[in-house]
Amino acid sequence: MVIKMGQGTLKKPRARTEIQFSIINMPHSERRRTGITKHIYELNEAIKRLKSSSSNYNENAQVITVSTTLGELRRITSTRDRGLPDSILNSLSTFQRVPFNPNRPLIIYGSDGGLIAYRTMLNNKEIVDNLINTIRELPMRANHKVRGVYRGKYLTRHYCTWSPYSKKPFISGDLKKDREAGLEFLRKNQELWSELSDIFGGIAPNIYKSFLRYPLPTETKRFCIAWAGCVVNIGDQDPVQTPKTKKNPSTA
Repeated sequence: MVIKMGQGTLKKPRARTEIQFSIINMPHSERRRTGITKHIYELNEAIKRLKSSSSNYNENAQVITVSTTLGELRRITSTRDRGLPDSILNSLSTFQRVPFNPNRPLIIYGSDGGLIAYRTMLNNKEIVDNLINTIRELPMRANHKVRGVYRGKYLTRHYCTWSPYSKKPFISGDLKKDREAGLEFLRKNQELWSELSDIFGGIAPNIYKSFLRYPLPTETKRFCIAWAGCVVNIGDQDPVQTPKTKKNPSTA
């Protein structure tokens, strides 16, 4: 999902949603079963509200259906970052460009009905200005390669709970290094995470539900409401632009 953030004239009906779920240490207790049942009920009710709000918000959206399927895109790509073949790079000029319209969301579906991309505008200048200011407050550190891949001259922070190499979720290395500065960034942008989570829940309710269905260990948390964290790209003299790679849509 791509969110275009800036100032515009489109107003989105709000359906602010708060989903919380904590672990109870008695795995087979009646209290735990009741807590899970209540959580699923509240989650389903939240999704109903978000879908209703999204239906009104996206009624004038530009909808494009492409000939490929989401399943096919997943099949031909990989979780590893790989350069695109020359046949694709040499034909980039023939790709369809879709100009950005601040008053009209864009939805791209595969021929199988799978959601491939969604683009919209976050019409809240205060939230955007706050994001920019809090990024500027982050400590500067030398950039590093991710899995041996050079991402560009801009700096990158991974502030999240994740488990890419472990069965048990843990706090990312960047968040541990930046400590209070990173946590303060996440706290100051809670309104942004809430806005984006509401949009996400309305356009992709099943994925939203799968993200929030299960609890995390007590020592970790979902820092960005629906998401367990975020990646912060910090530009300097060069724009934030990642190299063209074959990235698995299921991990994007």
